[in-house]
Amino acid sequence: MEKKIRKSNIELLRIIAMGLIIASHLSYYGGAYYHTEGIDKFVACLFLTGGKLGVSLFVMIGCIFMTKKNMSFKAVLRLLMTMIVIYMSCTIIFFAVGEPVSFKSLLNPLNKYWFVNVYVGLMLVSPWLKKLMDALDYRSNKNLCIVLTLICAIFPTLRFDGEFTNQFIWFV
Repeated sequence: MEKKIRKSNIELLRIIAMGLIIASHLSYYGGAYYHTEGIDKFVACLFLTGGKLGVSLFVMIGCIFMTKKNMSFKAVLRLLMTMIVIYMSCTIIFFAVGEPVSFKSLLNPLNKYWFVNVYVGLMLVSPWLKKLMDALDYRSNKNLCIVLTLICAIFPTLRFDGEFTNQFIWFV
């Protein structure tokens, strides 16, 4: 059996990305973005921007691993089932401690989490994206990545409004 080599630099980047996403959520859902002014508002906006950067890093890391193997429908199903089990478990816990739980939310758990939905979409189109990347030479690949990063990640991030626009294109 072949031993897997851990890439600690990639693991560290994942940890940083998670920290940026958590800081963004604290700023947005904790109210700092909406209830502050001046320098505090600026810091809250930086945290929101950091969250978008964190998501971009997370997706890029996922894409690195996605291009090294063929995407299977089984992998998509496994991701969706994992998300549903986690969602239902949390819902049961919330219900047990007396939090209001709507029947409608139980029927459609996939509607609540944009990241999973968009990531599944990315997984489904990844075979064609991989073919496109394989068809281009190194320089064209590099230029395409730079242009797409500017258009889909950097420019939307610099808007500082905390709104996520067209997440599917942003991931691609």
